[in-house]
Amino acid sequence: MKTYGRSVAHARSVIDSCQKRTRAAGLGLLDHRHPSETRVNQRRFAFTALLALIALPIAGVFAADSRDVAAFLRELKLVVMKATGYDNASVELTAGKYMMTVTVINSKLPNSPSRDMEAHKIADALTRVMAAKPEFDTIQALHVDYVAGGEDRDDWRVIDGIDFWKDSKGNFKLHTT
Repeated sequence: MKTYGRSVAHARSVIDSCQKRTRAAGLGLLDHRHPSETRVNQRRFAFTALLALIALPIAGVFAADSRDVAAFLRELKLVVMKATGYDNASVELTAGKYMMTVTVINSKLPNSPSRDMEAHKIADALTRVMAAKPEFDTIQALHVDYVAGGEDRDDWRVIDGIDFWKDSKGNFKLHTT
């Protein structure tokens, strides 16, 4: 019987020699990795550790600014509440590096066209306020979710989702597929 052009006996001899090497290296019987594979894993670990060391100072800079970002998100939430008339419990706002999500909980709007109009109001209000804040220059997309459910997020059910992408002038325009 041949296996990829080599005999089963040859494959067994390769496995035996690898086991002998691992025993000689003190790695034990459970470690069946080839020495070259171990070197690759060591290089991967070293590279990951180097990236972590580089990222730590950068993370510290963002952590210092996170208080400002959190305060600004509260300000943006007030802007959304003013534009739509919802109360504090009905609106959630989250922001990543490239996308902001506005979640409207238990909206009373009955159909998609009225939700679209309200989402446009939200996008316009946020565009005006965000233009003055360089912290959010990297945000390229705005997503407005309409959800139904209780206070627990696990109970939420998405009713509608509307996407806006930033154009070259910095305004959020409705994205259609």
